Amino acid sequence: MPRTASSDRRRHRKPVRADDIARVSTGSGYECIWHGPDDPSDIVLGGDFMINRVSNGMSVHVTSGLEMSDTSSEFTVGPSLSIFLLLEGYAAFTIDGETWELGAGDDVNAETGLIWSRARNTRIVRHTRRGRYVSKVAITLKPEWFDTLDVPMPVGLEAFRARHLAEMHWCPSPRAIRNAHEIVRPIGGSQLQRRMTIHRNALQIVQEAFELFDQDSADGTETDIPARATAIRSYIDATLEQDLPLDEIGRALGMSTTVMQDRFRDAFDMTVGEYRRRQRLVRALVALRDHGVSVGKAAELAGYRSPANFATAFSRQFGFPPSSVRN
Repeated sequence: MPRTASSDRRRHRKPVRADDIARVSTGSGYECIWHGPDDPSDIVLGGDFMINRVSNGMSVHVTSGLEMSDTSSEFTVGPSLSIFLLLEGYAAFTIDGETWELGAGDDVNAETGLIWSRARNTRIVRHTRRGRYVSKVAITLKPEWFDTLDVPMPVGLEAFRARHLAEMHWCPSPRAIRNAHEIVRPIGGSQLQRRMTIHRNALQIVQEAFELFDQDSADGTETDIPARATAIRSYIDATLEQDLPLDEIGRALGMSTTVMQDRFRDAFDMTVGEYRRRQRLVRALVALRDHGVSVGKAAELAGYRSPANFATAFSRQFGFPPSSVRN
């Protein structure tokens, strides 16, 4: 049964006005434009609205309460990846003219998730409807947040980030749902404690979401990978720019080419050469997406003399041509 204004008035006492949301959004680096007949001072949400920059490149957006008017807000969002978790209600967006919906009508037990990427600046229109209850958490990760990690990303995640408006629906675990509820209602007396609670829970949600893209281990755990196979992989990653013969790699690691190939294939279900080609293509993808290099330059980074051959290999690996990454 949908929540009503009377049943939520006691739980959500704080009225949120249109100009409050515009002010918070602008202060957090987002442009916000309201549409419709509503005055900026009109109440649009009986509840909570927050955008919190918890670390460099990571922000957490919370909306929780009863929507008080039929209106829409328009935002411009730069290149980023968002992890969206709907706890209750229904959410509708218009993105590049296409309507996205999350939740099941007025079902208050939605508890569903969406991961989606934006490879370029994107205009998003968020629609609200009078009398509709919604509780949601959105974690947005900008390119600089990924840069601070300074570790190789799973191939699937890199490909996902490169595709404009790529989307993946997911069913969050009970732990992720608890994390999201603690973000909506952070525990702690001081502002610092609440901020740390939000950051900790956001990171745990991100960790679970990223497990969907982990293709490096059949079981998803590094502990299942033999130490020698891990050493081979680390050496290849450290020498990607060098076109080292396989026997030289084997000598550096103290094993024959045959043994090296067998160990690596058993652990990762691919040859050393296949892994090296894949990682070079990932490096080219990152250069195209984050640094705007030309397709020809990306081909050089991946070790291809022919841009056409590079485009073929790139499309085979990621499912889309390199030219689409720079559009």
